[in-house]
Amino acid sequence: MSTVQLESLWQFIQSLGLSRKNRQWLADKLVEPTSGELENAKAETLAAIKDAKEKRNVTVCATFEDYLKAVAE
Repeated sequence: MSTVQLESLWQFIQSLGLSRKNRQWLADKLVEPTSGELENAKAETLAAIKDAKEKRNVTVCATFEDYLKAVAE
């Protein structure tokens, strides 16, 4: 993207009048995470799932169909 295109994009984004939450969401989408950040996020997610399963006896499945099968048993 050229400088002019980036400037036009920036002006457009500023004209949207986004809320703080929406600005944060957009910022998160515009910044690519590093591979280390992705690994950390994956580890945190897996730890949270394990914790939830232990505390609440939660069934975690890869697909909705797998979930339906698991709860039907």
